[in-house]
Amino acid sequence: MVEIRYGTQYEVTDLAGKTISEAREHFRAGFGIPEKAQAKLNGNKVKGNSEIDTVLNDDDRLTFAVSRSRTPFLVGALLLALAVTGGVFAATADSATVTLGISAQSDLATVTAFAGPTWTVHPRFKGTIPNGKIFQIAPQSFTGDLLATLYITNGNELVNVYNALVMKVQIFDGAGANATQPAYLTLENSALSLAFNNTTPTGNYTVNITSGYYSNFRWVTGFTPSGEEDPIIFLEVTQASP
Repeated sequence: MVEIRYGTQYEVTDLAGKTISEAREHFRAGFGIPEKAQAKLNGNKVKGNSEIDTVLNDDDRLTFAVSRSRTPFLVGALLLALAVTGGVFAATADSATVTLGISAQSDLATVTAFAGPTWTVHPRFKGTIPNGKIFQIAPQSFTGDLLATLYITNGNELVNVYNALVMKVQIFDGAGANATQPAYLTLENSALSLAFNNTTPTGNYTVNITSGYYSNFRWVTGFTPSGEEDPIIFLEVTQASP
């Protein structure tokens, strides 16, 4: 007698002398044995192409079973790995704060205004502008190139008095040497920038009008300038472009 089993179904029957293939076919419908079920004879797997040649004997145990797919296990393992990895990432994603130790310094330089040169104007008159200091620049802790920018801020008044106004401007270091080349501040060029090297300061710098000239209009009858003839010059000191 041979014991045949599939799942929870089994039967002990006279199959001695029959092949495994014949036994499968005989119990296919009754046990619902699928085509992909693996045959085992006495606990040993039987290859599909060997079933037709393998003969059953008395006391044999023939079982059919469908191998479980490993996909759910692999998916579960992958999800577990992701969960563990995600936990590691989460553990390293904590926030932190750093305070940078920045040193606050004083202004790049302090600027002091002087009275500057003076001159006299008349209708239809041409004259020269004398030399005179207009600003002092005293660098503070900063040692680097500086940029001095001068602006004529009341050009709208000056044009009522001057046909031309040209001031030659230059910056000198504390030893009296040239810190910049001369340049011209005029009604047409009312903004002038002068860069100078302050890497090794030699005292305070002075901004001078070294010379210049002017030409006046013939003023309208009854008009006498009262402040409109005085140029107002603004100076700003910043770091020169690196």
